[in-house]
Amino acid sequence: MLGEDDPYVGPIEPVLCSLHPEDYPGLRLHLAEAFAADGPFSSGHRLRTPGGYRWVEVRGSVMGGADGGPRRLRGVVSDVTEASDLRLSLARQAEEVEALVIVIDDEWRLVYCNAPSETLFRRPRAEILGRPLHALLPEARSHGWGRHLFAALQERRVQSFTLHVPDDDRWFRVSAYPRRDQMLLFCLDITDERERDARLREAAQVAAAQQARIQLLTAALAESLTVHEVVRAARRLPAVCGADGLAVGLIQDGRLRVVGHAGYPPRAASAYPVWELDDDAPFVEAVRRRSAFAITSREEYMRRYPHLGELAGAAGKQAWVFLPLVASGEVVGTAVLSYNRQREFDADDYRLFGQLRALLARALHRARRYDDEHAMSAGLQRGLLPGRPARIAGLTVATRYIPATVGMQVGGDWHDVISLPGGRVGLVIGDVQGHGVDAAAIMGMLRTAVLAYAVEGHEPAEVVRRTNALTAGLGTDLFATCAYVEFDPGTGRAVVVRAGHQHPAVLGRAGVRLVDVPGGLPLGIDTDARYPATELALERGDVLVLCTDGLVESRGLSLDEGVAWMLETLEHGRGMTPDGLAGHLIARRTGELGDDIALLLARYDGIAE
Repeated sequence: MLGEDDPYVGPIEPVLCSLHPEDYPGLRLHLAEAFAADGPFSSGHRLRTPGGYRWVEVRGSVMGGADGGPRRLRGVVSDVTEASDLRLSLARQAEEVEALVIVIDDEWRLVYCNAPSETLFRRPRAEILGRPLHALLPEARSHGWGRHLFAALQERRVQSFTLHVPDDDRWFRVSAYPRRDQMLLFCLDITDERERDARLREAAQVAAAQQARIQLLTAALAESLTVHEVVRAARRLPAVCGADGLAVGLIQDGRLRVVGHAGYPPRAASAYPVWELDDDAPFVEAVRRRSAFAITSREEYMRRYPHLGELAGAAGKQAWVFLPLVASGEVVGTAVLSYNRQREFDADDYRLFGQLRALLARALHRARRYDDEHAMSAGLQRGLLPGRPARIAGLTVATRYIPATVGMQVGGDWHDVISLPGGRVGLVIGDVQGHGVDAAAIMGMLRTAVLAYAVEGHEPAEVVRRTNALTAGLGTDLFATCAYVEFDPGTGRAVVVRAGHQHPAVLGRAGVRLVDVPGGLPLGIDTDARYPATELALERGDVLVLCTDGLVESRGLSLDEGVAWMLETLEHGRGMTPDGLAGHLIARRTGELGDDIALLLARYDGIAE
């Protein structure tokens, strides 16, 4: 093994010099321990031979010298390079792996470490072996290494944990394997893995937050009915894609009109409110292109649109994305996302922009149709509802019509005051089921029908019966409720006919009460329906109250609760004029209006003789 043909007798230094330089400190430590304890000795090392390094195992014991002479170490050195000894085989393999392999004894001193371990301790192996672990890694004690290693030694079971080395911000996954009076530490550098996992977690959190914002935006747009509501909901859009500003333009009458913005100073936002579709401007170029495009810097903006330099400067933006809003094959407008810094946009950005512009385009397309229909319905209803009630001797009348605040669609509620022969008056309150143009149109026909039949001189029950037959013959799925009162101001006598409508109320000297009036089916359900008439006598000063269910029903308020509230409010308004009492009822009505309100109040004053 030593390359000598004859037995070698001489100093040990030549033998020690044949050891691998990295193994010398370990052998020296083991020798010192053996001589200190006068005990057995065993160690494995690499020995340089003419054929290269060989693995050898040294086994021996320290023997006392005769007559107090020097002690000696006697033993056997065996070549185990090809042996199947597991410990030495693992030691050889440990030099070839990238992981850190460390062996410590029961006093926490390093008795072995492979070459990669030098990177952990930041010093060569010759300075590592024999030193306590806590002296080499002070942070090991503060980060709980000792607790885990002690548990491994005491419980004789494998312990796994992570170690952070703050000096160079590295992380290791450590597995500790106890073996009699030693312990093997297998340390795998997981710094890159942790950084990759951190990036993935951060990306997942960003994606989750972005998806949550998209869901909120989608819900807000879905709940928006008018263009104004859609634009208000769209202000969430910059937060979804990290933009700093938003402008929304809608094509109206052949022009692109800015209908909303966020993140722009007032001067910049109001500088160009309307664009012609053939203007040389990116806002309308998106309409012509029908595809999204970006301008990634102020310099590029000025190069492409030098005549709009003032606009770019006033806005203070550095990058823009122009999104045409296309729904059902029609370009309804443009959305512009702007950024306060220069930036490039990749394929993922454009996929997100495509999703967002589709959401906004559909919402605007739907809202614009709704606004058009609402304007048409409102105009129709304004033309169909009566103006101020005529002055009638012996009667003071006040009316109100309040549209719903939820939905903003025109309803079919109506009221009317009809002058009849002989000084009599017809009082009408009605409510067509549903909202929109159809409901407003049906309402107009029913109002005209009641007016015509009443003026012809028919009895109240016949007026309602004929109106019902007319409604049933219209071929519509809509129906209506109605209350018709024929009142004689000379006598205070009233005849009430009710077709599925709310009962009237009377505010009198004795208090406020709901008048129980037998009624028939709503109009339009049964052509042959009959409607009973009920006589009612009013005293001077009594106020007859007719209303639609929008006044007494709402979300969270049942009909019975609403009627009780109305009667209480009427009592509270005792002494007011009919007009004041109507305003008092409307003012005290709190919360969102889920339905229209039609209200008619008539005070019997009597005719002076």
